[in-house]
Amino acid sequence: MQTEVLETPELGDRSYVIADHLEAAVIDPQRDLDRLMGLVERHGRRVRVVLETHLHNDCVTGGLELSRRTGATSVVAGGEEATFACCPAREQDTWEVGRARNKVMPTPGHTPGHCAYLVQGPGPEDLAIFSGGSMLFDTVGRTDLVAPDRTEELSRPQHRSVRRLAFELPESLEVHPTHGFGGFCASSPGSGGQRSWVGGAAEQPGLPD
Repeated sequence: MQTEVLETPELGDRSYVIADHLEAAVIDPQRDLDRLMGLVERHGRRVRVVLETHLHNDCVTGGLELSRRTGATSVVAGGEEATFACCPAREQDTWEVGRARNKVMPTPGHTPGHCAYLVQGPGPEDLAIFSGGSMLFDTVGRTDLVAPDRTEELSRPQHRSVRRLAFELPESLEVHPTHGFGGFCASSPGSGGQRSWVGGAAEQPGLPD
């Protein structure tokens, strides 16, 4: 299993391509699809599923257009209010791409219906969590972007979601967030690192007990 990262430094965001053999899943693609399509086509891969962790506040998703171009299944967190045709991601739902399994873990907070994807590949080392705007590097996603008057309402599930990831997943599991690289979706600056693991990412969750 291969994981490739597409960074957009101007927004502090990342998109991911997870591939096994010639099949791929794309997580949180941004609207500018040229780089992504170039990467996929260069390796001769077919995008089978597009996985959205949440509806974004800082960018326009490219998920719908990508699914139209490639015929891939469009998957959006089930609790989000998507206005386009898509498949809702529910607890324990799994999408297979090659030998990789992408399992849904609801993690509301950054947005009301936010979810993460636990990806398990064919080898024991092929395991990672794609946490969207939930667990970031030494911080978490902001909870005031949906609506300022819902900040407290969303902060509580955000705290529970980060604790869920921290307690249910191995500390050595690598974390792949969508946000938190200098963008405004992070609740605090974080460590500024380029890689992190559940044990390190959860050290300073940025939320009260």
